[in-house]
Amino acid sequence: MKVKIVSLVLLFLAGLSRVSAQEIECMTDKRDYIVGDRIELSFKIPLQEGDIQDVIVGREDSDTLELQQTVIDTIVENGKKYLNYRQYYMSFVNGEHYLTGCVNIRSFGKNGEKLYKLSPLTITVSDYPTDSTKTEIKDIKNVLDEPFSFKEVLPVVYIILIVVAVALAGWFAFRYAKNHRKPKPKDVPVQRKEYVAPHIKALNALEELKKERLCEQKMQKRHYSELTEILWTYLQERFAINACEMTTEDILNAMSREKDIMKESVDTACKIFRTADLVKFAKYHTDSFTDEDTMSLARDFVNSTKQEEITNTVQQ
Repeated sequence: MKVKIVSLVLLFLAGLSRVSAQEIECMTDKRDYIVGDRIELSFKIPLQEGDIQDVIVGREDSDTLELQQTVIDTIVENGKKYLNYRQYYMSFVNGEHYLTGCVNIRSFGKNGEKLYKLSPLTITVSDYPTDSTKTEIKDIKNVLDEPFSFKEVLPVVYIILIVVAVALAGWFAFRYAKNHRKPKPKDVPVQRKEYVAPHIKALNALEELKKERLCEQKMQKRHYSELTEILWTYLQERFAINACEMTTEDILNAMSREKDIMKESVDTACKIFRTADLVKFAKYHTDSFTDEDTMSLARDFVNSTKQEEITNTVQQ
């Protein structure tokens, strides 16, 4: 419902600002599917230097046509760059479905904001074909009398013998360990170390990353990779969110369900991860202002979601 409201608001604002929605051609691997088949929808959006694109999916028929995955790649055709989108759907309800009606793409760049919509495309989902004429109906056979055989109970006998043998071996091992137990050493010192809160480790790691000055050495991809790993580790230790095994969308959804994370913090993390994804996967080149702003947002996110410091010590 939230996705639908956001989509309608964006479309309304686009109309007020006189931004015309450009129609993009899209295609599927085929038009006729069987219930449970994987449906692949593909389309490409022009990409200019510095552009940031958002995909808005506001489906009303998610109970009949479910979006499983979205894969984005950068391609070059005729000297122009495109973001190639592949969306994978699945349906368990037969009938004709409108596939592209609720998919819109926003693009932000130097030339302002652009809105794209997909060309109309419908698919047909059918039930599994069955042929009742090939079904052979046979009479019910009588129950056969099977003579008793010792081989039938032999496995049970083996199991009982094994259980008895294991029990005896365990009892003898216990008696042996009890009779040969070494006395416990006295006054053994227990090593202890001070507990370090997740936000302290994250802030220290961010400070060390800043000192490396990777962006000044044109190593933006390594810089943003280490930045996201620091935030993934913090989310794992602070909220038990296994971020390193999730996509950006899954991380944001998991954060939205945490009551200790405010919406402003989720928006901050979204901006950080979106910028990092563009640098890592779309070869996006950032400037010094963006790099400093992203590091500042990362520190603000950690400080806004940190837990009260714990001074207790734990045994090592």
